[in-house]
Amino acid sequence: MKRITKTLARFICLTLAIAMLAGCSNNSKQSQKSSDGTNKNASGHASSEESGNQKNDEIQFPLKKPIKLNVFSYAENVIEFETNEMTKWYEEKTNVKVDWTTTKDVNTDLNLSFASDKYPDIYLVRFTPEQVTLAYQNGIITPLNDLIDQYGENAMIRIQENPDFKNYLTAPDGNIYSLFYTDYGQHNLSPDKMFVYQKWIDSLGLDLPKTTEDFKKMLIAFRNDDPNGNNKKDEIPFTSSMSTWGGDPFSYFINPFEYTTTNGIYLDDNKALHFAPIKDGYKKGLKYMKDLYDNGLIAEETFIQDDTQLNSLVNVGNPDEATVGAVSAAWQGAFITSNSKDSAIRYEDYTPIEPLEGPTGLRQTPRSGDMFFQLADAITTSCPYPEVAMKWLDFWLSDEGAYQNYFGVENEDYNMVEEPSILGKTPSVKRLRSESELITSNRIWSVHTVPKYDSEDIRYGTTSVPGSQDDILYEAAKLYEPFSVYTNIPQIVWNTDEDKTEQISNLASAIDDYVKTSKVAFVLGTKNIDTEWDSYLEDLKSMGLDTYLQLRAEQYNATLEKSDK
Repeated sequence: MKRITKTLARFICLTLAIAMLAGCSNNSKQSQKSSDGTNKNASGHASSEESGNQKNDEIQFPLKKPIKLNVFSYAENVIEFETNEMTKWYEEKTNVKVDWTTTKDVNTDLNLSFASDKYPDIYLVRFTPEQVTLAYQNGIITPLNDLIDQYGENAMIRIQENPDFKNYLTAPDGNIYSLFYTDYGQHNLSPDKMFVYQKWIDSLGLDLPKTTEDFKKMLIAFRNDDPNGNNKKDEIPFTSSMSTWGGDPFSYFINPFEYTTTNGIYLDDNKALHFAPIKDGYKKGLKYMKDLYDNGLIAEETFIQDDTQLNSLVNVGNPDEATVGAVSAAWQGAFITSNSKDSAIRYEDYTPIEPLEGPTGLRQTPRSGDMFFQLADAITTSCPYPEVAMKWLDFWLSDEGAYQNYFGVENEDYNMVEEPSILGKTPSVKRLRSESELITSNRIWSVHTVPKYDSEDIRYGTTSVPGSQDDILYEAAKLYEPFSVYTNIPQIVWNTDEDKTEQISNLASAIDDYVKTSKVAFVLGTKNIDTEWDSYLEDLKSMGLDTYLQLRAEQYNATLEKSDK
């Protein structure tokens, strides 16, 4: 009987009824024999002679005989896997038939699957380190080390090209249990940006602001000088939404005074941990924001409205009717519905501006790394064909697999043309169908479905089209790149101490919530930043801030020390 960890026991207790997920392997617990009549290996894997009737070290697609794999997948952007054009193409290429179990509530259904005794052959989802730990400790997923060595040619190449990958992938027991998903989109790495309505800048004859004082003067002009020309005081100089991606304005406004991140935590170059919300510079940044608010330059709705409400303010039927001058967000698409027939506002109407320079010359933006990385996709101990499963997954980490999943079929969905790409290189990928068209016509699985290795040449290899989403994202990201300061926080942090993990989670939740409500209160004036700052610091200390920061530092440094070995 498998060992039940405390975490898995919690999942079972929280589950009122364990539903057997459709499409999971029906023979996961059966005793099976190899072709010579002996039992399979200890993990229940099929013998080499049964892997599509080919020896393991000779597995080639298409297999000589068809086999079936049961796959649990997150159906985020796939209309229907069974009839999808890529499903048909890949089945023909591999001779592997897939029985799909799909979910749109991946965490709930993944927990249900983990808590059952019947697993799919492959989990085609992104994982947290905690989920991977839970799965391998309970014998649900199989180590991939040897499988990658023998059948993961592309995975091995990517790991060798990126030394950090092996550290991220290696669990505390020394094994690798999942593949990975990466995203080279540079806009993801520095999301705290600011955008201003260019039409107002032009009509008022303003320059784009460079400093905190310049920014304040620009907002005052938006407030006072009727930039939309309707003779009404209806302009909103600045607004955003705390729930919009990159929309929390505190990071953008405070970084000119004190380096900070979304949760305030970062490591310096000596690996010392810092917590910005208790620093004097952070306090000065809040005072700057309060001054903007007191002068009617920051809308109070910024701190309470959701994405829908923000979008309704920005997206108007006539550009001359615009009322919003500046918005913080990761990119323009976070607040502009550019493809809506009801909105005349387009991405290019809001121009990104650089990080502001503060009174002491600070000009910076936090950056999480050079590439976004997540654990993704695993083979279960129930899989009768782990070698085939590994090769089936590994294809998507090749350039061919990436092109197929990004752009579709050459000469049908895209052409290679002698026109400059977003990077200025030739040839480039000229889409004949947009990504959304590929998804809505059920032609691809989308890049969020399978293992993914992103690169600059693939991500920005499309033909440059001024004003397009890809060009807009890249231009804003490059604008911020010279001012980037790394957070030095490892993207993947492993921890096998469940009690410590729970303690960190509880402290983080309480402290993050208190900091969030307090910083809003300081800006709105419901808390006096001059007379109540010390009590704010004392409250954080009494909540266990010192313990929290110590645990975080130990957690991060253990990960970094492993990578240094």
